Formats: sequence, structure tokens, C-alpha cells
Amino acid sequence: MIFLFAASENSIFDIPFALEHMGHTVTVLDEIPFHIMDLNYTFPLQPAEQALQTGQYDFVISYNYIPLLSDLCENYKTIYIDPDDEFLQELTKK
Repeated sequence: MIFLFAASENSIFDIPFALEHMGHTVTVLDEIPFHIMDLNYTFPLQPAEQALQTGQYDFVISYNYIPLLSDLCENYKTIYIDPDDEFLQELTKK
């Protein structure tokens, strides 16, 4: 599986490391970290949108839930998961 990991401020990077260790491909999007408390959405979405436009990612994942990123993924028909997602919990059991 191919993942895009979207970093947010104060993210820890154990998720992408673990996914890579499990044999998955992970690209880390950390040029402009998302700020999860930015409810006015002032951070630029261009890097995330450019990555999603390629259509190469099976999933987008983040350490914290980012509502605007979730919406963006929905627009590009890409599954967005966060650490509380049951899918991730099932994936890591394998």
C-alpha cells in the first residue's frame, strides 16, 4: 500500500516509520505542517492537493485528525485515516 503521511505541528513520526517497517511505501508531507487548531484554515493546502492530484496514494494518514485534509481527501476519492481509525488498528494487527 502507498501512504501519504501529513505532518501536523508536534507530530511524532512513529506512524510512517512503522508503516515502512511493515513493507508499505510512505511519503511524508512535512513542508508546511498542518496546525490542528487552525479552525480558520489559514495553512496552505497546495502541497497536499498537489500530492493527491497524482492519484498515486491509496491512503492519507496523519497523527492527529485534520478536518480540512479529510475533506480534501474526499474530493480526490482518497481514503483518509487517523490513528483512532479502526482500519489502522486492523492493519497493524497483521
